[in-house]
Amino acid sequence: MRTKEFFVKSIGTYLPDVQAVPSGGEFESCAVAAGVPAADMAVRAAREALSRAGTGVDLHIHTQMFRQGSEALSPAGYILHQLGISGIPSHEIAQGCNGILAALQVCAGLLTMMPAAATALVTTSLNAGVSYLDRCRSAGTGTVLGDGAAAAVLGKDNGIIRVDALNSVVFPELEALHRGDASLLETDSGVRESVDMVSRSQAFAREHGWDPRDLLEQITKMTAETAQRSLDEAGMTAGDLARVIHPNVSPAVMEASVLRPLNLTLDQSAWDFGRTVGHLGAADYLISLDHLLRTGQLSPGDRVLLIGGTAGFTVSSAVLTVTAT
Repeated sequence: MRTKEFFVKSIGTYLPDVQAVPSGGEFESCAVAAGVPAADMAVRAAREALSRAGTGVDLHIHTQMFRQGSEALSPAGYILHQLGISGIPSHEIAQGCNGILAALQVCAGLLTMMPAAATALVTTSLNAGVSYLDRCRSAGTGTVLGDGAAAAVLGKDNGIIRVDALNSVVFPELEALHRGDASLLETDSGVRESVDMVSRSQAFAREHGWDPRDLLEQITKMTAETAQRSLDEAGMTAGDLARVIHPNVSPAVMEASVLRPLNLTLDQSAWDFGRTVGHLGAADYLISLDHLLRTGQLSPGDRVLLIGGTAGFTVSSAVLTVTAT
């Protein structure tokens, strides 16, 4: 989907202190927010984004990788209550670690039907320090979960980043990859089942007869095609990219599914930063983008690709152009 006059006006982040990863591996450390609820982290990130933008908002979208808090909790309502914002529409999107890219698509559509000066706030957060998550297994092989939150204010008139193209596609034949052989029924024990993505993907491969190499090849094909669609719509090639931002997962996954097919290098990603904070759910994209901007690694005119895959199996991509520092 080619977008027109759609901008990121500001980014806000909340990233707690990091701790060494006990299991070692390719991640050096991960951010840990001891005792800070995910929704409160989103509020902190939103306050920073709103302060930087210097504007009110007319629409709010919240997304999260794992639902956190009681079943009666409305994170979207809670966030707006804490921000003192009322009288606007607010929606939640369940799209895993690609939630921010899904939120961009929703906002791009809704803002076209609103006045020219209308703005939207998107928020996301994750606290992996809960009983049903294992930092070293819940996100898959070789990936460590961290805690953090991010927010962005979006608009149509101007901003620090222009959104040039957005695409998302679901491949339902791989739906069970993140579900494994788990029952579709809720358990009656009152205890939430632990999320073990390593075991679930192994169960999926066994039940459906997938060779892991063939599965990786299929995911690589889907990811590369979705990325190329956004590049084509933005009128550019992968060679025009200054950076590619992928969720903070094992670099082997990034290289196989995105970097090698597009002839990009790991140095063009945000892995040097990602390996110090962990996989922050859907906040990865905005927190890495904010880091690259703040550290002077992106300049006006630079083109950036956001690309990733999540449960569904859904692959999403976005092409951005930095317009200001």
